[in-house]
This record gives sequence, structure tokens and C-alpha cells, in this order.
Amino acid sequence: METGYIHIYTGEDWKNLNTAFGMAARAYGAGFSVCFYNFGDDDVFFDTLVQRISISVSQNLENAAQHDMVILYDCDFLDSNTLKGFLACKPQHQEIVLYGTVFDKEILAMANLISKVEAL
Repeated sequence: METGYIHIYTGEDWKNLNTAFGMAARAYGAGFSVCFYNFGDDDVFFDTLVQRISISVSQNLENAAQHDMVILYDCDFLDSNTLKGFLACKPQHQEIVLYGTVFDKEILAMANLISKVEAL
């Protein structure tokens, strides 16, 4: 992959959780190095994720550059300026996926894809 995208998923938390798990599993199955960063408190999901597929799970962004895909879950708990700085420094090939309910306009402007997930 030459150029990685920045994806943003907003909407109801439980729908985003399903999307996040599926995206991580598919990327790992395709040979990507995946790291899942959880800024919320959903520990049961992340324990299950680690048991099912061998990916990294963390709350510390300092090693994110070494992964092909970085998934940031519950970005509502992450400082907006920290997130902007992180996105501005992403390696070209890296896919970054953000999950949260609210993102400011500057972060939305950095995204290649924005999806609002809603229950029917």
C-alpha cells in the first residue's frame, strides 16, 4: 500500500465497536501489523480481541508509527490537539481509523473518509 487513509467513524458506540473489531480482524488476516488504542473503558472487548487475534492493544501512542494500521477507539477521551498532532505526523503508508462521537472541524478536514454509523 502506497498511501494510507485516515478514516473517521462516528455514531452510536456499540455499532462502532462492531465495525472496529471487524476492521482489525480483516487487516490482521491480510498481513497488516495492527495496533488498537483504547481511550475508553471497554476492557472486556479488548481482552477478547487480544485472545482472538495477535494484535497490539495500548493506550500509549508513542509506538504507533511502527504499525501498518492504527485504530484509535473512543477518541472522545483523547485531547483534540494531541490527536491533530498525531494525524499530522502519520507515516504515508499507514491507515489510521478513528472512532468517536464528536470530532472538531480541523480533524474532520484531515480525513479521507468519514462515516456516520446509525442504528435502523
